[in-house]
Amino acid sequence: MAKTSTAPWQPQQSKIKYGLSEAQRLYDTGGPQYYGGKTLAGFTPAERKAQRAIYGYAMGPESQALQAGATANLGNVYKLGQGLPGLGQQYAQPAQRIAQGLPGLGEQYGGKASGYATGVGDIASGMQQNISTYTDPAQAIASGLSSLGRGYADPAQAMARSAMGFGSAVGQPLSQTGYSQLTPFQSDQYQKLLSGEVDTAHLTPVIEAMGRDVQGQLDPILASLRQGTISNQPGGGTRGDLAAGTATAGLMQGMQDQAARMYADAYKGAQDRRLSAAQLGIGQQQFGMGHGLQGGQLGLGAGDLATRSAQQAGQLGLAAGGLSQQAAQQAGQLGLGAGGLETQAGRLSVDAARAGGELGLGAGNLATKSAQMGGQLGLGALDRYQGIMDQPLKMYGAAGKVGEQQRSMQQERINRAMAKHNFEQNAAQNNLNQYLSQVGSPYGSANTQSAGGMNNMANMLMMMKMFGG
Repeated sequence: MAKTSTAPWQPQQSKIKYGLSEAQRLYDTGGPQYYGGKTLAGFTPAERKAQRAIYGYAMGPESQALQAGATANLGNVYKLGQGLPGLGQQYAQPAQRIAQGLPGLGEQYGGKASGYATGVGDIASGMQQNISTYTDPAQAIASGLSSLGRGYADPAQAMARSAMGFGSAVGQPLSQTGYSQLTPFQSDQYQKLLSGEVDTAHLTPVIEAMGRDVQGQLDPILASLRQGTISNQPGGGTRGDLAAGTATAGLMQGMQDQAARMYADAYKGAQDRRLSAAQLGIGQQQFGMGHGLQGGQLGLGAGDLATRSAQQAGQLGLAAGGLSQQAAQQAGQLGLGAGGLETQAGRLSVDAARAGGELGLGAGNLATKSAQMGGQLGLGALDRYQGIMDQPLKMYGAAGKVGEQQRSMQQERINRAMAKHNFEQNAAQNNLNQYLSQVGSPYGSANTQSAGGMNNMANMLMMMKMFGG
């Protein structure tokens, strides 16, 4: 029979066989492994605290106490609102009684006003005669005001010049000696503070005492080592000297370490005092400059005082001179006012009656507005309840959002770790797929045909065998 076979292009065959063998090898290894780490970020401490706080607040005694207090306050406000109409009525009723009596009161004051008008004419006639009693002392006071102002201004200006001189002196660049003069320290003391020098004089007795303590500990040790060396090696040897040297070195090292720490503490204290001393000098310099500025302000104030004293003296003299003229004018006006007072007394009775009517109407309006305010106050108290209860929950919610941000960051780290794991697990398979996609492209094929003696029946049997027949 005739036989036909189709195969890949010859240069591709070895590459494809290699790819298939790698695929079999990867399949036999069991495939990619699932990510074994944590895949879900749990609640952060901030979230758990916020959750416990919200639940504790919602179910705890604090929330119940707030709710009970708000309910009680709400009831009190409603009671106050219910009582406001009665309170308004309490004020309205006396106002109405006052309104009823105003017309008679107006007539009473009108009669008295006529009596006052009669006496005003007598007062006006005597004003002109008595005015010199006031004008003469005013003129005398005016003549002395200018010299009095200078008496206060001159000493103040002297003090101002002194303060300005001091402020100008300390405002210039100063040496360490100059700064020391602004502080409680002597020049050498201040320079020593600024230098940061470490005073080890007070450390010497302490170190000597430490040396005596070390020597007291070392002597028994050396004696014990010497005795042990003689007992084990008659005649002595170097081993005991080595042990003694080791013990001595250990104790001496401990004492040196302690002394180093003491020196470090003393050095730190000196540097701290150095900074404080520098700040003290600069602060005192700034204080002196401020003192000079205050002196300048004092000098300006003293000059202003003298100027105003002279001005006031002139004004007082002019006022005293004009007082006589005003007294005459006022006497005339007072006489005219006495005539008009009787007319106004009549008007007062009419106005009092009108005011009584208006006051009665106002009292009625007060009762109405009190009832309205009572209702509004009760509703306003109801609006406050929700805000009081929700405020702690808002704060806990804000803290919980911080925890959510932290948990999102943790979840992102987990996701990136899973992506890296999956990439590493599938790297070999992905590499093989890339390889096969390159070598398996249809670059060409090879066909082979051959003739044979099989008949159609044989071909059918072979096909049945291939398909499992």
